[in-house]
Amino acid sequence: MLTVIILSLTGFSMEQTNSYPIKKVNGIEYYVYTVQSGDGLYAISRKFGIAPEEISKVNPEIQKGLKSGQKILIPIQKNIQENEDASQRLKNELSLLQEKSFEENQKNLHQQADNSTSTTTLFIQHKVEKNQTLFGISKKYNVSEEEIIQYNPQSKNILREGDVLFIPYKTQTTKNETEIKGDLVEVITPSGKKELNEKQLPSKDKPQSIKHLVKPNETLFSISRTYNVTIDDILKLNPDAFPVLKIGTELTIPTSILKKDSIPSTNLNNNEMDSALQDIENPEIATAISTENNIKIAFLLPFNLDTPSQQNANGRFRDFYAGSLLAIKKAKENNYSLEIFTFDTEKSDEKLKEILAKPEMKSVDLIVGPAYSNQISLISDFAKENKINVLIPFSSKVYEIGINPYLFQFNPNDTQIEIDFLVDKIIQKTYRNANIVFVNLPGISILDEGNLFMERLKNRLLKERHKFNEFNFSSSNKNQSIPEVLKRNQKNLLFFNTDNSSLITPFLKEFYVYIDEFDMTLYQEYGWENQYIERFDRIYVSPFKPEIDASALEEYQKTFHQFFEWEVESERPRYDLLGYDLLNCFIPILKNYENNLTKKLKEITFDEGIQSDFHFKKQSEFSGYINDKLYMGERKAK
Repeated sequence: MLTVIILSLTGFSMEQTNSYPIKKVNGIEYYVYTVQSGDGLYAISRKFGIAPEEISKVNPEIQKGLKSGQKILIPIQKNIQENEDASQRLKNELSLLQEKSFEENQKNLHQQADNSTSTTTLFIQHKVEKNQTLFGISKKYNVSEEEIIQYNPQSKNILREGDVLFIPYKTQTTKNETEIKGDLVEVITPSGKKELNEKQLPSKDKPQSIKHLVKPNETLFSISRTYNVTIDDILKLNPDAFPVLKIGTELTIPTSILKKDSIPSTNLNNNEMDSALQDIENPEIATAISTENNIKIAFLLPFNLDTPSQQNANGRFRDFYAGSLLAIKKAKENNYSLEIFTFDTEKSDEKLKEILAKPEMKSVDLIVGPAYSNQISLISDFAKENKINVLIPFSSKVYEIGINPYLFQFNPNDTQIEIDFLVDKIIQKTYRNANIVFVNLPGISILDEGNLFMERLKNRLLKERHKFNEFNFSSSNKNQSIPEVLKRNQKNLLFFNTDNSSLITPFLKEFYVYIDEFDMTLYQEYGWENQYIERFDRIYVSPFKPEIDASALEEYQKTFHQFFEWEVESERPRYDLLGYDLLNCFIPILKNYENNLTKKLKEITFDEGIQSDFHFKKQSEFSGYINDKLYMGERKAK
């Protein structure tokens, strides 16, 4: 019954739709499609490149099935070009996330080097040339292939022209080598102080700064990468560039710390810069490159970079990823050592299998994902075989949770958890004096999740000897009237036997006739959005706090806008906050319990979340963990 995060996500490709007639309903345009023999809702949704849920929403009659010859309305996808632009923006934004991760990587590497006393690990940045092999590169730098793979795990699978590798160059700290091929990342002197590479020393004849004119879509991240300087270096000379970087602004770029070959040609555009970045499907090490036992986290999310029509879904997962990175940044500030791998799973089982086959996946400590229920079984089998923890942040349908101890499910779909929570509120707390009314609509399947939920709730109340009333909407029930089941001077709490909001609307109208006589509150699903439903006071149950602490949110917002230059797409729940809270919960646990998490912990409690606190609990010895921390929220009638 508790379905909190409803994602209208599809990976479908839209066919030509110009041949279908168009009909305008309430000012909105729809295609009129005639159902063909053998058509299913899934097939039709693929044909038009739209989620099945969107089609069902405007055609509630198809809940009973599709019939050949039936005419249905298909929402018209708005402006494909806008979608493509949004997809390109997403690619740029994800690239910026990776750029920021790269910069954090470098800072962490420098910090580790500062703490070194006996041995210094130098890293050379090597750009892979055409036809080069791992063997050839290892011979060129006199290191083993294994050492290269250690710091560049993606190189074990494939090398591509243009890939940038970190090549370890180890030497005793009694002497600094000067004949090093490639771009040296850092040199550490015997005293532990940083020393500039010879190629980085400013020339007496060279100006100490150059000018850069900000172009559309450029950010401080991308500009800092272009010139191989840090954002702090830029802001020291251009304090007005933060928090807003305006197109046409002339920036002063410090050249005293530039490598000679890092100054770009004046005609280098943003697209060329972006194309130099690795694809997101390649693992991106976002933290310290070291030989320590880092916490390794892999994000397996459907960014759908090549599917413009998925802009809304893309934005949500981008937000989730951004919030997660802020939690990772916070952890690193607290001296946690992490490696982050990010993959675009799209909506393809084959793509997911390809990712899981990568050797580095077997060494991660936590997988975050997937987003879709139908991909969970693949990851569940992989996790169980390799004893890897999996955090499932979105889906409420995790059928493997009862048999896989490595799964952690945030969004609960266990009806009993919700019923236990509700009964506590009804019998002992907030609604103990309310008149409970169960409303039975005609034609509802006994397998409807709302019907199953209501029947179990009724049985539980009977067991607790708590009274309730029932009202049946049916042609045979002519003697019962609505006022008979309602009580004056008492709150009346209404439960309907379906989780489909469109089906209850016509019946709600009959209750609304008495809205001035009786105090009525509707129990609703968290995700219901219906203009008529909003005429009633409503309550709902969800794993999200009804109210967020304003000061905590304000502090988080400042950090978010410091690093990311977009507004999150969803109001509540916010996907960035979900990622932030979940990673803040799991990173310390992974650190403290290492590989024994599922053996040592029967439950996990986290009470420092901005949007959600958590209580993950095992249901049995062999099961995974389900979050049973729920909240009751109220929404007033509009």
